[in-house]
Amino acid sequence: MPHPLVSIPSFVRSGNDKLPSFGQLDSRLYDLSSRPDGPISFTFGLSNPEKRKKLRDTLNMLMSGTVNGENDDGSKKSNEVDLGAPYAVVGDKYAEFIRSAAIKQVFGRITLLEQQSQTTNLMLATIESQSQSQQVKIEDIATVVYATGFSTSPALNFLPEDIKESLGYNASYPRLPLLLSEDCMSSSRDSPSTLALMGFFDGSYWGILESQARVIAKKWGAQTEGFSSPTHNHDGTHEDNSSKLRAFMEELRNMMEKDPSSVPQNFFSDYPGLMEETSPKLGLQKINLSWGEREGMVSPARYIDSQCDKLEAEKAMQKLQKTLQDSRDGKAIFAKSTFRGLQGNWKDFNAKTESLESSPKSSSSSSFHLRFPTDTTSDLEYLCITQCGGSSPPIPRTIYRLRSSANQIIIEKQTDGNQVTVVARGTPDADSRYKIVYSFCFAGVGITEFRIEHLDEENVKIDSGVHFMR
Repeated sequence: MPHPLVSIPSFVRSGNDKLPSFGQLDSRLYDLSSRPDGPISFTFGLSNPEKRKKLRDTLNMLMSGTVNGENDDGSKKSNEVDLGAPYAVVGDKYAEFIRSAAIKQVFGRITLLEQQSQTTNLMLATIESQSQSQQVKIEDIATVVYATGFSTSPALNFLPEDIKESLGYNASYPRLPLLLSEDCMSSSRDSPSTLALMGFFDGSYWGILESQARVIAKKWGAQTEGFSSPTHNHDGTHEDNSSKLRAFMEELRNMMEKDPSSVPQNFFSDYPGLMEETSPKLGLQKINLSWGEREGMVSPARYIDSQCDKLEAEKAMQKLQKTLQDSRDGKAIFAKSTFRGLQGNWKDFNAKTESLESSPKSSSSSSFHLRFPTDTTSDLEYLCITQCGGSSPPIPRTIYRLRSSANQIIIEKQTDGNQVTVVARGTPDADSRYKIVYSFCFAGVGITEFRIEHLDEENVKIDSGVHFMR
């Protein structure tokens, strides 16, 4: 069962509709305030059609601000085929490459890859398309990227067979070769107490690795089993949770063969739940500062050993809280989120003569092409190329540069060769005789339209301005 691939940016929309702000994606994913009432515990489970629909709706709302939006390529979404749960990846550019048609997605599974002809090195791919119930041929393939992932199985080859068996080892399940349901997923119920394995869980959370190291140290230091120190012993609840986790792992393996669509992208994605459940058993202290006990995001610096000096952890948490607050106040990420939304193709309209209700015809179009920065102080750069219809004179190309640390976008006109003229720079020493106002309309994390207007020092429009629409 194929899974739709969804690229989500590293930030999410917050604030109100009229004045949006943006926050880091992690702050939303790992926020404790979003948890239901009651003790926070580690949750896990298989996917089902209802969960998949909810996930798709959540991703649609995040990206476009509406549940019934369009795909990244502009086509209408369809629920006619019950596909696997969307697999999300974090990337600020990929979705806009698709929207602008620079990248075309073909949804399906490659069944054959062969040389196109004897006279060329290009390849021909045959794809089984589930959505179209037919085979699709793609010609002129110059490069193939094998994204086969990483298998942990070879790292276990040195272990004796009886030890592998005690760990529930099965190489047939590369995503889940071991059944590590004990000690923060670092050991198995039948494995020797002197053996522990770190990092063999489906996820890459540094806080979990730290917790695993603490569990192993306590276990071996006390020369007893489990979460064992003089004050932290096994109880019925722990045994019950481990049994449930073991049963879930065994069910996962079964579903990988019988119903792959029910297998989630990340089996153990409940990072906040696992940290909140594990930290009391380890006797950790929690650094909240300005947050309440159930507020703010999970971070490794927030959970420290009770005997440790809190100074460095508090410094890290202060920086984290300031960063998140600056994002909510619009002092961070706003330039980055705006810059991301500009990528792709736009239709240009003269704001004086346009009438949105009558769907005006555009006499020009602009394309924002992402390229490697030509300025060493910039993080990202667009070359904006405007094409005019008729006999209109050519318009100089425009360079848009992002400086994330300053929360700033710099716009320059490329007049002749490498000569550039600064058009807009959001700094206190900018020319005060006139100003250029850029107004952006967001839907989710995307920009649906924006305007450029020129005002004099008394805020009177100098010209009619330009209106850009998708």
